[in-house]
Amino acid sequence: MKKNKFYKILLISFLILTNQAFSQHPPCKPEEQNLTVEFPRLTTFPMYSTGMPYDVLIGYIALDTIAYHSNKLDYYNFIERQTFNDTLQKIMRYYYEISDYNPILFAQSIRYWDSLIQVTPLEMQKYFNEKVGKVSPTPYLDRALLEHEYILHISVTDTLYNQIPDYPGASSEIYNITATVLDTIKGRVFPSCKTLTVMPDSSYGELQEFPSSCVQFLYSPAWGFWKGHSMHRIEDDNGNAWVKKNKEYIVFINLGIVCTTPTNDYYTMSPLGLPYKSYTFLMFPIENGIVIDPGNEFGFGYNLTVQQWKTALRNRINTIINY
Repeated sequence: MKKNKFYKILLISFLILTNQAFSQHPPCKPEEQNLTVEFPRLTTFPMYSTGMPYDVLIGYIALDTIAYHSNKLDYYNFIERQTFNDTLQKIMRYYYEISDYNPILFAQSIRYWDSLIQVTPLEMQKYFNEKVGKVSPTPYLDRALLEHEYILHISVTDTLYNQIPDYPGASSEIYNITATVLDTIKGRVFPSCKTLTVMPDSSYGELQEFPSSCVQFLYSPAWGFWKGHSMHRIEDDNGNAWVKKNKEYIVFINLGIVCTTPTNDYYTMSPLGLPYKSYTFLMFPIENGIVIDPGNEFGFGYNLTVQQWKTALRNRINTIINY
């Protein structure tokens, strides 16, 4: 009975604030010199509305129910008992759909906390994704789909290299990328772009109008990607920048928290390549209409056209959301 009750909680119980601005130096981390995006903090959880698609609404109700009315041990034990079964795949569907519908709202929601919460949404997501990685027949693909808020086919319009010698490690060098979105595979809402111009104090230029199809993200070449069995800088074979102006890519982008204040959250947008041992840091170049995927990372095959590669990706997404 207890198992069935908890199962029902997961299934039955499982807009963004549109004021968004780009920050130069977040007040909670004034030393931050790379591009961050700022959103008003959620004042309540969950932030759902009757105008949401049914599965998205159910997904947020589920997060709400588990967060406030379950406990860590029950949740962990429940997830640990699952195989790649109906229950796990149904939860995958809800997680994917609420993230796809509004990535910003999702990123803020999973990081929400108040004193009444028993299991934080972030803990739920982390443990669930780890379980998917253990039992899924396509673990890297499924985790990449769940753990990135955006999957986009882009054309790069500008790159800005920012070197900050005083920063530690990989943070000392960052590429800030501006691109036009050619195809949105995941992530229906994303922040507006701004002009990026490094000033003498390494701050940025003034906010400027961009088309709604614009997106910006960053990466450090020092994060490293895989070649064979070793790590290398994120550069091409000639030691040049991996992401180049006027080139197309398929990119997986995550919203990562930088810091928070009582009124605002500050995020960066960047790929998560390391956990997947990615040969491209999940920034797949497109050359002559072919997706460059040297590691065949998701098992789609080599030398696929853009359409073939995206079709393979969408086939897996459709299986998840139609389960």
